[in-house]
Amino acid sequence: DGIKIVLYVGNFKWLQNREAVELLASEIWPKIKSKMANVKLWIVGPGVTPEISRLASPDIEVSGGIDDIRSAYNNADVLLAPIKGPGGTRLKILEAMASGTPVVTTTVGIEGLDVIDGKHALVKDTEEGLAQASIEVLENKALANKLSKEAKELVREKYDWKVSAKVLDIIYRRLAGHE
Repeated sequence: DGIKIVLYVGNFKWLQNREAVELLASEIWPKIKSKMANVKLWIVGPGVTPEISRLASPDIEVSGGIDDIRSAYNNADVLLAPIKGPGGTRLKILEAMASGTPVVTTTVGIEGLDVIDGKHALVKDTEEGLAQASIEVLENKALANKLSKEAKELVREKYDWKVSAKVLDIIYRRLAGHE
């Protein structure tokens, strides 16, 4: 049923994103390609370096910043984020989840988020594990749909702007001595 898209999103001015995409292209992507034929890797984000541009090939597309990031998530079958370096906001994870794109990432990749492995995302810390989890999501429609649904629900319940605003309002009221 057509070509499956593995997506990586990142702002490449950040070292963690450059390192993650390098690891993805050199170690993880070959493992996925060796087991699946109709699959493409799509690397998206501003600040693409010459090194990242050189990764482009018939099965790897490299796009700089795109007008509406939602189109990347909506056209992808899985977000694969092999993040090893700490720091950052994890927005790519939340954006993918909010748009219903299943997520495969590392323990560091979901740091600070209430994500449960196997329910909201697949979390693996080895190159082999990340490749295998991505293949599972791409080949198992029921798993992809379950992750997508559960992750969307998590974002709606915990990370929606309205929820965040309410929590901040309570904090500000306490700080101002109104509670």
